Amino acid sequence: MIKQNKRRRKYDFGIGLTNNCNFRCKHCYSNRKKIYYIGFEKIRDLCDSLPINSINFGTGESGLHPEFRKILAYVASKGIKTSLTTNGYTPSLLSDEELKLLNDIDFSLDFPNPKDQIAFRQNKYAFDWVADGIERCKKLGMTVSLAATLMKDNASCLDSLLKLSKEKDCFLRINIYKPVHTKKYCMDYDAFWKKIDELFKKSYLVSCSEPIINAALNRRIDTGCGKNSFRIKPNGKVVPCVYLNDSDITLSKLIEKGESVLKKKFDFPSPENCSKCLKFKICGGGCIARRFYGPGIAMPDEFCFYSHNMQKPVLKPDWYKGSSDDFVHSDYLCTLIVKPK
Repeated sequence: MIKQNKRRRKYDFGIGLTNNCNFRCKHCYSNRKKIYYIGFEKIRDLCDSLPINSINFGTGESGLHPEFRKILAYVASKGIKTSLTTNGYTPSLLSDEELKLLNDIDFSLDFPNPKDQIAFRQNKYAFDWVADGIERCKKLGMTVSLAATLMKDNASCLDSLLKLSKEKDCFLRINIYKPVHTKKYCMDYDAFWKKIDELFKKSYLVSCSEPIINAALNRRIDTGCGKNSFRIKPNGKVVPCVYLNDSDITLSKLIEKGESVLKKKFDFPSPENCSKCLKFKICGGGCIARRFYGPGIAMPDEFCFYSHNMQKPVLKPDWYKGSSDDFVHSDYLCTLIVKPK
C-alpha cells in the first residue's frame, strides 16, 4: 500500500518590497524616515525555501523598486498566485504581458472624485492613474478591484465608491482604517456598523476576513493573520499584520530556518472581557491592529458589540455567486471584497 504524503501547508505573504512611494497619503501607515528595498535574491530564496500559495506586493509603490519586474517574473514562474496593490503608477511601467502575470490587481482610491482624491493623496495623478490603469487592465481581461480605506473622512462617499466600482465593472475592496500614526480618521462604533450595513445592502459579499464582522455573521474562518498569513516589511521584519512594525523574526531568519520559525506563532493575549462571549471562537477578540493602536492589545476590538453591551448587528449579505478564490486577498487579511449591485 502506497502511503500518501500529507499536503504541505501553504502560506500567504504580503510583501513590501520598498516603503518608497511617490504619493504622500494622509492616512498612510508606512514610515519613510529611511527607505528600504528588499533585493531579488531574498525574494528568490524565500520562494525556493517555503511552500507559498500567494504573494501580494504592496506597502510602498512596487514600481519604484529597481528590480520589481525581475521579481514579478520570478514569482510568477514559480506558480505562485500573485497580486499587486498600487496607486496606479506601477502598471504604467509594465507591459501587457507582465501585467497578465498578476492574478488580480487593486487600485487604491479613497474618494470617488479627482479633487478629493488628489487632495488626500497629495499627487496630481492620484485619480487619473487609477482610472487609466483600471481601463487598461479590464481590456486585458484581468480581475480588478478598487481598494478603499474606510474612515471618517470618506464614510459619506461609500455609496459613490460603490457606484464608481459598478461603472468601472470592477470589485471594491474595503480596508477599515487603522490608527497607526493618528486617530483623527477613525470612525466611531455607530458609524462603523451603519456603513457595514449599508455596504452589505448595496453589494454582493465576495469575501470577509474582518473578525468582528464575521462574528456578527456567525462565520468562522480558519485562516488569518499570524496563522497562514504573514507580512514582510521593507526593512525585512516578518509580522502577522501589515500595520504592526516590529518582530524578532526577520526575512533572513525565515529563509535560513524555514517554516519552523513561523510555528512559534504570534500569540497575543486574549482580552479578559471576551472569556464569556460566545463569539470569541470566531473573532478571537477582534482585529489585532485595532486593539494594539486603540484600547490596548488586552482589550476587545473597539467595534465589538459584546463589549459595548449591544445586540449583535443584524447583517444579511447577499453572497456573490462567483468564486472568492479569484482574489489573493480573499479570506486571509482583515478586509472585505464586494461586488456592487
